[in-house]
Amino acid sequence: AQTMYTPRALKVPNLALIRAKTLLDGFLDGMPAELQNDPFWGWGQFSQSMPRLEHVPGTHLTMVQPPNAQALGMMINEIMKNSAF
Repeated sequence: AQTMYTPRALKVPNLALIRAKTLLDGFLDGMPAELQNDPFWGWGQFSQSMPRLEHVPGTHLTMVQPPNAQALGMMINEIMKNSAF
């Protein structure tokens, strides 16, 4: 599904990406090499400015589960407080 998703054409003023520190086995399988080597995995093209990239503990699946969910919530709160979103 991740390789078939194409966001609509738009450029937002600010874009924040929160990624898991640990990749699931095979998470990047099927992703084109140019996206694998891009720290923003292609999402930078949808931002008018340099995207903010943050990492939180866990994997794509466990970052939303205790105990990692607390760090994710704190990161979302920080981004919302300190940005022009």
